[in-house]
Amino acid sequence: MSYVDQGCHNGILYFVMEYCGDGSVNDLMAKSGGRLPVKTAVGLILQALDGLAYAHKLNFVHRDLKPSNILLGRLGTVTIFLGTVTIFLQVFGKENGDCPMP
Repeated sequence: MSYVDQGCHNGILYFVMEYCGDGSVNDLMAKSGGRLPVKTAVGLILQALDGLAYAHKLNFVHRDLKPSNILLGRLGTVTIFLGTVTIFLQVFGKENGDCPMP
């Protein structure tokens, strides 16, 4: 999931991440009666594996990969959600002006 921006407003930390407007693989499965066509599933899995390989190169290990953590972006692209805490620590790993780490 792409990090876009971060900041502090009135002492409240915030960060902005990529918008994945097509929901998750879990949502797609629910719309399809609980199962996906093999061709669709294989395409999504291959994209997810590419994302995991990239994350591993950055020394991230995803320990909770499931359909609800595989998000669907524009044009059927797959984004693996690494978790809010991971992104929070990447963005706010050190003090941020008036918004210190909690």
